[in-house]
Amino acid sequence: MSIGGQFHLPYRLPVPLRTLGFRVAGYCLLGQMVLGVIWLGATYLGEDYGNPADYLSPLIALLNLVMWLSFFVTFFYNWLRGRNDAQDRRLILGQLADLLKMGLPLPEALEALSRHQGSNWRSRWSGGRRALLSLSNECNRGDGLGAGMKRDPYFPPQVASLLEIAEQRGLLIEVLENLQLGRSDRPWFTTWFWVRAFCLWFLALPIGMFLCTYILPTFVALFEGMSLHLPGATQYILMFGHWLRSPLGVLVNLLLPLSLLAVILLCHFHAVFARRVRDLLCALPPFRQVIPLQDQASVAILLAGALRLGPEEQQALEIASMGADHPAYRQALSARSGSIADSLAAHPHLFGAPLRWLARQGERHGNMEQALASAAVYLTERADQAKQSWSVWLEWLITMVFALVVSLLVMGTYLPVIQVTMNLMETSVMP
Repeated sequence: MSIGGQFHLPYRLPVPLRTLGFRVAGYCLLGQMVLGVIWLGATYLGEDYGNPADYLSPLIALLNLVMWLSFFVTFFYNWLRGRNDAQDRRLILGQLADLLKMGLPLPEALEALSRHQGSNWRSRWSGGRRALLSLSNECNRGDGLGAGMKRDPYFPPQVASLLEIAEQRGLLIEVLENLQLGRSDRPWFTTWFWVRAFCLWFLALPIGMFLCTYILPTFVALFEGMSLHLPGATQYILMFGHWLRSPLGVLVNLLLPLSLLAVILLCHFHAVFARRVRDLLCALPPFRQVIPLQDQASVAILLAGALRLGPEEQQALEIASMGADHPAYRQALSARSGSIADSLAAHPHLFGAPLRWLARQGERHGNMEQALASAAVYLTERADQAKQSWSVWLEWLITMVFALVVSLLVMGTYLPVIQVTMNLMETSVMP
């Protein structure tokens, strides 16, 4: 009897490293917010409670360090293993298609893949292993692959919808192979971008705190005793340090970076919130040049996969509209104003010129499926190139910002030394 024909208790699903790291980061984020509120309250209540910075600052700094380490742990893990979640999904689809070609039943193929994922350190703590175990549990209970993927947030909903129809028509292997073409697997920012940002932050923060806490106050006392004026750069650093330690500065430091991290964490755990954030990001320049390309590539590969199932173009549009990720694309495809090329040409604000032109050529020469598959590959490559270019520009911007901050700290530290030295030379030469 095959593995798929036996009764299995549901496998216990592991927690991926990304989810575990985000959970720890979320708890640290909440802890910092609570301690920040206590700090502000103790500051406004007066001296009866002592100086809250003496006992809260080290704890907040420790929570902040643990939060960033937990947040970046998934990027370091992806860096070491050489791939991310999007590449894992493409690899899973390809391996599943190969196992099904070998004649293995679907539940047995999923179990074999989950065992392989658990035995390999490159996949043991990824989301792919948990997703495969979840699909194996669903298939052992009698559900299909597409139905199981619909209940698993790891896989895109359009992939689940298309595979569910492919199972009904007996073309699961062909559609699995076709789905590997048009999915952008390049991360928004390279892992080296996050490594550089973390290293710069980790090096600059202790140096800045040491200078502002021990070195600059010494200069202030020295200059006050000598009746001298501090240089402008040093005064600016001192003013900025006092502002950071003020209640307003603490509130800003808590709200800005921690709110951004809170949005990232909520996007990871809440799909509806992630969809709304994604729609808002379409108005920002780094994302406005990439997200539409990804949406068009997804629509192209859905249409190519639907045509592989053998229906007419109207039915292919209906299948693609059910599986489209964005509501605007679902509405545009469900209008069905003629053939596929006519439907794409009717919405030029959603479908770019390359996709419309390739669809028109496919309609003219009778190879619509191949034309749409080529369009998906082309749009995916353009999206990857846009991601890479924006990552390079942001890496340069972060490096320049840290260089300016460090240069200001160095100038603010050395200018008082030079001024004191010149003053001592003047008093020794000209008493």
